[in-house]
Amino acid sequence: MPKDKLTDYSATNASNTDVGGVNIDEGMLPSAVNNAIRELMTHQANAFGAGTPLYVDETNNRVGIGTTSPATATGGGIDIERAGGASVRLDDTTNTVTGELQVYSSGMNLATTTNHNIIISPNNSEVARFTTNGLTFNGDTASANALDDYEEGTWTPTIGNGTVSASYASYTKIGDTVHLRVTLSVFSDRSSGSAIVISGLPFTSASNSKTSQGILGRYINSGGDAIIAYIGESRAEMYFFTTNQSDLYTQVQHNHLSSTNASLFVTITYIA
Repeated sequence: MPKDKLTDYSATNASNTDVGGVNIDEGMLPSAVNNAIRELMTHQANAFGAGTPLYVDETNNRVGIGTTSPATATGGGIDIERAGGASVRLDDTTNTVTGELQVYSSGMNLATTTNHNIIISPNNSEVARFTTNGLTFNGDTASANALDDYEEGTWTPTIGNGTVSASYASYTKIGDTVHLRVTLSVFSDRSSGSAIVISGLPFTSASNSKTSQGILGRYINSGGDAIIAYIGESRAEMYFFTTNQSDLYTQVQHNHLSSTNASLFVTITYIA
């Protein structure tokens, strides 16, 4: 079978005995040399100069796949295009861009990296940026505004005196802010005057005097008018306080839980 394109050739020298049907085996005619070279030139033009599959634009230092007019990879680089506009562009340097990858498809643009950032910009309008400080949005580059953590999970509450059952204990951490949710019931100790202290918080609170408190959604048999949950600084535990009409705060104790149905429903936000 005549070898009419580059992919027809073999990596074994002895197997390449013709070029486009021109015999180049031992003892070939002298005229076959010219004809074989011309065939090779045709094969290379078809492979690298016609855009099917690869086009090399030596004048503008561009490479295209499936196109004879690859867009400019500014600063030097590789531009791979497909008919219809989809492309992948690898750039070298353009002003502040030290390395860039752009993926175009129906207006989508992913470019990396500007000053070691990854920028997501649909329709060339920045909506998010991955930086060394975290994730920023809508062109904001301030490190203080970067989201550097997000996590969801469950945690296991423990109690300082007796045992407690948690039917639901979950958290969501966004940056340094922890949103905590827990439903506690079946307190084994309902007689001692020890304060109720719930430990095992998923994150220790911050040590910069940013204490936290949250209203309990429900507290059965509290013996008071209002209940708050409290997390002090540098703590992985939660305390509870009740107030009376004299605005005096009293720490909630185990013996306040006189009923076997006593339960705590808590939602609290604190800084880790």
